[in-house]
Amino acid sequence: MDNPFLRRVTEFFRDDEAFLAIVSPEPLVHFVVPHGKAGALYDPLVLIRGTPGSGKTTTARLFELPTIAALLRNRTIQTHAQLVRALSDCGAIVDGVPGVLGCRLPLETDYRDFWEFPYPEELKLSLMTTLIQARAVLGWCRHLRQTGVDLDSVRIVPRDGSDAALEAVGGIEAGPLVERARAVERSLYRTVGALVAPPVEQLETEATAAYKPFDVIERIEFEFSVADEPQMISVQPLVILDDAHALHPAQFRGLEQWLQRRELRVARWILTRLDVMHTQDALAALTLEHSEVPPLPGVTSERTTTEILLQSDPNERRRSRTVFRKMARDMAQRYLRQMPLFQSRGLERLSDLLRTEEAQIGARHRTELQASIASACRQLGVNDQRVSGLRELIDEYRREAPEDIKLAMLRILVHRYVIRTPQRSMFDDDRDPPKPLAADSSVYDGARVQLLHEFNRPYFFGIDDVCDASSENAEQFLHLAAELVEASATQLIRGKPPIIGFNSPRPCAPQASHRRHFQVEFS
Repeated sequence: MDNPFLRRVTEFFRDDEAFLAIVSPEPLVHFVVPHGKAGALYDPLVLIRGTPGSGKTTTARLFELPTIAALLRNRTIQTHAQLVRALSDCGAIVDGVPGVLGCRLPLETDYRDFWEFPYPEELKLSLMTTLIQARAVLGWCRHLRQTGVDLDSVRIVPRDGSDAALEAVGGIEAGPLVERARAVERSLYRTVGALVAPPVEQLETEATAAYKPFDVIERIEFEFSVADEPQMISVQPLVILDDAHALHPAQFRGLEQWLQRRELRVARWILTRLDVMHTQDALAALTLEHSEVPPLPGVTSERTTTEILLQSDPNERRRSRTVFRKMARDMAQRYLRQMPLFQSRGLERLSDLLRTEEAQIGARHRTELQASIASACRQLGVNDQRVSGLRELIDEYRREAPEDIKLAMLRILVHRYVIRTPQRSMFDDDRDPPKPLAADSSVYDGARVQLLHEFNRPYFFGIDDVCDASSENAEQFLHLAAELVEASATQLIRGKPPIIGFNSPRPCAPQASHRRHFQVEFS
């Protein structure tokens, strides 16, 4: 049986409808929509940072035209309503038609190679930005074709006063524009793919000639079918530079400064990871602090850059945890709908498959625990009257606690009593310790941990514990939930109830398989 939880990377979903079926709108609503309502997504440079698996690429794909068109075709599906509303709040959908034409360019391919050339930094940066612009134009036109748009109906709306630059990029029609972009990309690819970098004077003309479509293009117009009726719409082009952490640090700074120019009308997003940033940059991003030194004279990051951090704010940890729990529940529900084994039985929520009540240890283990308490009292000289007093403390703290937890708490308190009264004599062995004993949450959690290690009693229960163990990372949540879903499916195939429990996550190396991160217990 195909388990969609194992296909965690959204790039594996080639079909847009299949991709939309598993995407939760919660990260978009929580992280991106507030900036969209403030109008800070398309005019300034947008920096989106997050850990691997936090949803950067998934968010970027939602703004590509084929995805938006597929969403509009299936807008009547109830599960897509919130996603349509979120994209509308972001300005990606305007009056029921696309508002942006997004194109994602992964920078982990051959862009870093430019920085290894023996050229001046200005020339290396110019070659890289020219290739980015050419591939962005080709990407926009490719998405238009995938959506079913006739390229003959595509026109670019140039900026005022850009006649010379417009001629250099190929004009306003899509045909010449694509031909010019292909020629530039072909020339630059031959340069970057050469075994030995050619001398500066031998660089091809197409690679060094003036080609700046980002300085020219303001909007793109084309015919888009709405209810089978074609109408002319105007969208804002958006280029999304993914995996920018693959660039050289100096190369990244140069790219960022180039994209910060306020006269650019093309929307620019940069997606990068936190774990490969320099320590000071990562700390500044996490604390939402900006450098006091502007990257360019007269330019401040606050005015030219919008930063979106796909991590929780340390000052709003509780709220962020609640948001991630909501997002994870929604993700799990969407993934379970893709599995006929659960859908046919009406099991659509992962929380319905996980045991929520605490499972106590068996009678034999409880007998062993009572024997260990009696042995400790006998060896340490703790009388029955003192033990009765400790039991009263436990009942005062949590009378409804399970019996095995109470026994484990009693054993902890017995040892604490002995440690706190070290100067006892054989004639006065029952005096109160200098520091009074108390049954509190630390004793309760310690008892649960001891029972976990000694008798394999499950420590975690329910969907909230799975969410909290994911460290607010979507991919990690799917990583952990995959085995729980497989275990529940095994129970169903065997004709047993699918309810299961689990123990703590097991540590693993990054190269380890997704399996065996939870010790699953069947009911």
